[in-house]
Amino acid sequence: METLCTSKLSCLEMGKTEFSVAKYLEVRAKSSLTDELSKKKEKKRKIEVPEELEYPELYSRLKSWRNQVAEQNNLQYFMVLQLKSMNELTNLLPISKEHLLSITGLGKKKIDLYGKEILEIIQKYIEENNLKSKFESPELIRFVRENREKAEKNEKSEKRDTRLITLDLFREGKSVDEIALERSIKDRTIEDHLAKLIEMGEIEIDELVSVEKISSIENYFENAESLLLSPAKEELGDDFRGLKLSMY
Repeated sequence: METLCTSKLSCLEMGKTEFSVAKYLEVRAKSSLTDELSKKKEKKRKIEVPEELEYPELYSRLKSWRNQVAEQNNLQYFMVLQLKSMNELTNLLPISKEHLLSITGLGKKKIDLYGKEILEIIQKYIEENNLKSKFESPELIRFVRENREKAEKNEKSEKRDTRLITLDLFREGKSVDEIALERSIKDRTIEDHLAKLIEMGEIEIDELVSVEKISSIENYFENAESLLLSPAKEELGDDFRGLKLSMY
């Protein structure tokens, strides 16, 4: 019992400071027993499905697969698929790797790792229920094409360049404050860059937000009636800023 309490306190203390991969690995190694107990409890929980989803059964299948992959590889669930990603996969029904690139939180690396299995789950559900992918609709095809063209233009724009500069500095191990100071721009701007880089799959959310906070955010949204950020911030407290919630 004393070991468990010490482990939990260590994780909480780490959550109050800036996230460090090395520190996280150290704390996680010390709290492996707590992790195992948490996973056993998670297995017993009923899978919660957001009400606004068009195909809740598909969401349940994707979530079950995600949880299984995470547990087999000793990963946190969000490292395999974020909630935003599962929501979009469920509602849009992508059927190709090209389609997956349009899904929030899915970059080339994650698609290479999990894309085939994700598409197999979706394709099977489509066939069982005689559905069509939303990507086959003219409106969505036009929307995706316009977004792709816009993204290609941004590759050459100053806005895109400034995100890459932020990414390079972040990869050097510099904090948000340090990057903002070096670049002479606001902290919030740097945070916006990093949030966008998460969506693009360039960095993982756990590189910015502690695992403990991400778990709290995930637990909240799994049981929340909506995905609005304002009530989430009110429920979770000032420690969870709006930007960190939107990152997830």
